Amino acid sequence: MDDWLKKFERYLIVERNGSEHTAAAYIRDIRQFFKLVFDDEEFSDYGAVDRDNARLLVIKLFDENVSANSSARKISSCRSFFRFASIRIPSRCFECVCGIQCCRNRLDPQD
Repeated sequence: MDDWLKKFERYLIVERNGSEHTAAAYIRDIRQFFKLVFDDEEFSDYGAVDRDNARLLVIKLFDENVSANSSARKISSCRSFFRFASIRIPSRCFECVCGIQCCRNRLDPQD
């Protein structure tokens, strides 16, 4: 596991008083982002991540029919990680990304 992911996991458990299960779920969500968007679960070039990558995650989760609650958690996990590691990341790529429900509302032809 990348040093930043290890530090983030420790931060969640020690400083945020999260359970080991919560921390493990966050790490899984972040790795899923890397796998879905960059096709590399061990991706670590955090400076290369931008808003388009964050939006691509939402699209891929939507395409895979991931529930709105699960996708919101995954986006939140990534947002928290990138805030935590903001020293290495030039922009806040997940700050303006909405979740699956927002996409479904925009795509719903019943409106």
